[in-house]
Amino acid sequence: MKKRIVMGVLSLLLSVSFLPNQVMAENIDGAKETATNVVLDEEPTMTEEEKANDPAFERETKDAPEDFFGDEELVGSRQTTIKYNNGNYVHNTKFDQDNIVNGVDVSFYQGNINWAAAKEDGIDFAFIRVGYRGSKDGVLYEDAYFKNNIVGAINANMQVGVYITSQAVSEAEAAEEARYVMERIKNYKVTLPVVIDYEYDANKTGRLYTAKLSKDKTTQICNAFSNTVQASGYQTAVYANKNMLENAMVPSG
Repeated sequence: MKKRIVMGVLSLLLSVSFLPNQVMAENIDGAKETATNVVLDEEPTMTEEEKANDPAFERETKDAPEDFFGDEELVGSRQTTIKYNNGNYVHNTKFDQDNIVNGVDVSFYQGNINWAAAKEDGIDFAFIRVGYRGSKDGVLYEDAYFKNNIVGAINANMQVGVYITSQAVSEAEAAEEARYVMERIKNYKVTLPVVIDYEYDANKTGRLYTAKLSKDKTTQICNAFSNTVQASGYQTAVYANKNMLENAMVPSG
């Protein structure tokens, strides 16, 4: 999820979910728990092996190839600037009359975030990366900043959703990823969707790219993730870049 400023017209995100939305549980056990500060002994780091396995590494630290995201130009669009980070984003003018709120998606690559300051600067929600599946070894890794980010966002009174950077090549792996995420968020108040970020490595390598799955297969994999999440009472969504949605899966499936 490369773009850091997220426009808060949630229908944009939810429209790519393959399954209908349901009422979201506050966590798997239905409990309302208050987040407490996470105190880290040292700044989180990633080993070279972890970086090499992170499917988001290339697109977070380097310029992705021109054809990676696809043509994302919005016809009839308007640029909006917000105080946070002097950031701006482009939204379609059809949303001008809607109540637009601002959010961010964050992972290890954004480093240590002052969540109280972000809230004061107009950020109302956050999508936080829980982890990722290794693009080489297929192992599930927790994002080094996950706990700090989710606690910080909740304590700043933001609405929170979460995502995993997937490299699932089967329905069983997608369901495993969903369970992995839900186990880690069960003690936090997650009020926005649990999302699968389903994209190739930007450098066109990795287990998902080399698997050469059919459109139907990738759609089934995303559905397996969504089914598992929804069975536990959470809302769900599928995130992918425009190129992936149009050429590697069936969004209406």
